[in-house]
Amino acid sequence: NPEIIVIGTGEPGLAEVTEETKEFIRGKGIELIVDKTEDAVKTFNVINEESLEEEGRQKKIIGLFHLTC
Repeated sequence: NPEIIVIGTGEPGLAEVTEETKEFIRGKGIELIVDKTEDAVKTFNVINEESLEEEGRQKKIIGLFHLTC
């Protein structure tokens, strides 16, 4: 299972993540980050880099990025 899921909601942030989806993910003990795609990609990359530097391993992270808006 992932430790973190990062979701990008498109350039203007129009793609929506329902509250039901957010609750489901968080209910599984998974950290959820939802942001505009440009920022979500940056966050995803920072988490990968920092976890490797600080913990000596990369966190289990999934990125879902909406690109068409």
